[in-house]
Amino acid sequence: MMARRRPRVLVFQHMSLAHAGIFRDCLRADGIAWDVVALEAGEPIPELAGYDALLVMGGAQDVWQEAEHPWLVAEKRAIRAAVLEHEMPYLGICLGHQLLAAALGGEVRPAATPEVGVFEVELNEAGRAHPLFAGLPAASRSCNGTRPRSQRRPRAPRCSPRPAPARCRRWR
Repeated sequence: MMARRRPRVLVFQHMSLAHAGIFRDCLRADGIAWDVVALEAGEPIPELAGYDALLVMGGAQDVWQEAEHPWLVAEKRAIRAAVLEHEMPYLGICLGHQLLAAALGGEVRPAATPEVGVFEVELNEAGRAHPLFAGLPAASRSCNGTRPRSQRRPRAPRCSPRPAPARCRRWR
């Protein structure tokens, strides 16, 4: 009998302070291995074939700052390949969400007004049915601080929660 391969998650990290945090505890508890790529430190993105999911963390960078952060080009290319070619589950936190939108052909640019504060976030029907949100209330208050905004969603993914105001917080 062949031993079952342990699931493996690839984590893209943009700043040492914006690490996988509590996600590491959850992965560890479920016996899931992970590898972190510290992009801001110049670490290269590995081959995606050995991974089962992609977790992309937040950071102070903006998706359009490729001149200041040249690794954003390779990161967006890897995100696109992970989602479209490898069909990996993807979870993007803040900048990670914006990178997904940009990588898949959406448009991300500065919002007219930065979004800073506590906002009501409501799960739509797809979000309520998704296992990621199992056990969570249909609506909750969430702390947020961001300047960029996804202005135009890419064609392929769907937005699972319906935030208020109407912005996508998580792509599915």
